[in-house]
Amino acid sequence: SYMYRVCTMSTEPSTKKPRTALPSGRIVLNVGGTLFSTSKVTLATSSSYFESQFSNEWESSNPDDEFFLDQDPSTFPVLLSYMRLGSVSAADLTSPVLLQAQFLGMEALLRAVRRAVRREIFAG
Repeated sequence: SYMYRVCTMSTEPSTKKPRTALPSGRIVLNVGGTLFSTSKVTLATSSSYFESQFSNEWESSNPDDEFFLDQDPSTFPVLLSYMRLGSVSAADLTSPVLLQAQFLGMEALLRAVRRAVRREIFAG
């Protein structure tokens, strides 16, 4: 089975705006009623959605350490594991997982999947 691993080095120019400061600290995510515990850095470095949610403006307006995400809790563990480890099994990348990755702005993962699909198309 394939593993999708994302390298942090790239020869392509970055289109991302520079980060001011990464959020820190532990957070409890309530994803569709299921609780997940992780760090804000883990989430913000892999997801533009979380990066914007944990910006300074959000931090000052939401002092709680729990964050509600109205998404499918059965697909989120695949993405959280990817955010922690930087790789994921191709077999775990179902359509619902990829749709949730798109919602969360997980561009590095989505680029890796697109590259792998292109290789498969042109190789076969």
